[in-house]
Amino acid sequence: MIGDPLADLKALSIRPEPFHPTGRLTEEHWKKLAIGKDGFLWLAEIDLAAQVLMNNSESLAWEDSERGQFR
Repeated sequence: MIGDPLADLKALSIRPEPFHPTGRLTEEHWKKLAIGKDGFLWLAEIDLAAQVLMNNSESLAWEDSERGQFR
């Protein structure tokens, strides 16, 4: 592999915003993920998980037609 695979990652905020629909990550998908519904995570941790998923929403596949392939 050539280059740093982490070089293009978006920086994470110290105070991430709560979830809002972005790209392939819709409100329906977010609800199905049920992140934090078990009470295990703090609100800030839920917001951080949301930020990571929102930053990478185009790499998520919810149907076979959205799937890609690795080389």
